[in-house]
Amino acid sequence: MRTMKPAVARGALLLDAALPGWADKVDVTKLKVPSGRWCVLGQCYGYIRDGLYQLGLASPDSPLDVALIASYGFCVGGGFSRLWQRWELHRILEFCWRDEISDRRRERRDKER
Repeated sequence: MRTMKPAVARGALLLDAALPGWADKVDVTKLKVPSGRWCVLGQCYGYIRDGLYQLGLASPDSPLDVALIASYGFCVGGGFSRLWQRWELHRILEFCWRDEISDRRRERRDKER
């Protein structure tokens, strides 16, 4: 989890620059990292690939750089031999995104007071 929180923070900063107010677009009750539609980028851009293209993390003409995408917390990366390991990492990454979104919403509410 220690390595995922900084990645999520980097992803959140990237989203701040590209799509202000992105955190309000995400329904955390439906957040599912392995889903192209219900992950953070899917909820903000319609589908994960659209978000990756908009953020400059992928191109339709190139293969996906999973390590780059994982470094922004948008996927768990590769190299896991057991399916349960991937699902556990997905759960941890979802927790990190929920935490980040909750913090941002709380900060926004505090500023509005």
